Amino acid sequence: MTQIVAENREAFLQTLQKELLKKLSHKEAEQITQFARQYYAMFPMEELNEKSFDDLYGAVLSCWHFIQDKSNDTPKIRVFNPNLEENGWQSTHTIIEILTANMPFVVDSVRMEINRRMITIHTIQNDVFLVNRENQGHLTELAVMQTNENLTQPCQDGYQQEILIYLEIDRHSNNKLLQNIESELLTVLDEVKQAVSDFHKINQAVEKIVTGLDDNPPPLLPEEINETKEFLSWLINDHFTFLGYEETCVAGQNAEKIIKRNGSTGLGVLRDPSSRYIESSIPNERLKYLPVPQLLTFVKSPIRCRIHRPAYPDYIIIKEFDEKGSVIGEKRILGLYTSPVYTQSPRQIPIIRHKVNSV
Repeated sequence: MTQIVAENREAFLQTLQKELLKKLSHKEAEQITQFARQYYAMFPMEELNEKSFDDLYGAVLSCWHFIQDKSNDTPKIRVFNPNLEENGWQSTHTIIEILTANMPFVVDSVRMEINRRMITIHTIQNDVFLVNRENQGHLTELAVMQTNENLTQPCQDGYQQEILIYLEIDRHSNNKLLQNIESELLTVLDEVKQAVSDFHKINQAVEKIVTGLDDNPPPLLPEEINETKEFLSWLINDHFTFLGYEETCVAGQNAEKIIKRNGSTGLGVLRDPSSRYIESSIPNERLKYLPVPQLLTFVKSPIRCRIHRPAYPDYIIIKEFDEKGSVIGEKRILGLYTSPVYTQSPRQIPIIRHKVNSV
């Protein structure tokens, strides 16, 4: 394998371009060089010089071919062991290539899934590109990104933001395992998409709860209602990463009461009735406390999150009451507290501050 030590990034790119011109047309070599310029823009020079040039050449060529076609709605994932006969390059690692719409939490969530399997990640590289595709998903143009470009803003003129993630992990030759990794990564990215696409809708649902407590307060103490409103407003103010939302209603009488999902109210990762986050049955302990006239309840999910952070997410439950004060349903918010919360004084957090003062 060829080992080339480049003095700087530009020298590496020039060497890459010379190699591309030997095997490809001038136009295609120019396109791939431009792609490589952005792809390797943040790649540490020390790591570039440590790797075999043949592997770097093969990886960038593989990624270039990988991004040529993509369905607009579905992430594209490839998990494989490159070899000279089929791919024109080889590696001692298993390669994962991912192409999807640019969203928050994507890279963290992919890394979490690999770590969950106790598989070592040797290289992880990700870049966001502005692309233009025809109706069938074929790449027609790869725009040059500016270093000061705001990736949170919507694209103009038919361009869309896509993120390319390239990983090298421990080599595995079991095809079933490779297929399973691909399948699970698709599931993870689907959960990310559900949470991100419904984030604002969940925000609006929480705001609607606050407004409802103002317009139609339940038959509870005003202090409890006000503190609940302040807590929900505090959540919206960048203190909670909303992952899901759903509404339930209480059916049955007395000891036969049950909690049922209320139609198609689910949002985020709770949108799909078959979601792994949705309980197939309600624990008896929860049913026992259902009639308790307490507006706000906290419950820890038994399902570990696969988005952003490998923690058990929190349910924040707001009970609904009829005019007689009986519980008739719940509004359930699922998510993760943001990192600043863990260093914030408990005296600044609604609900918690009263508990602290009581102690």
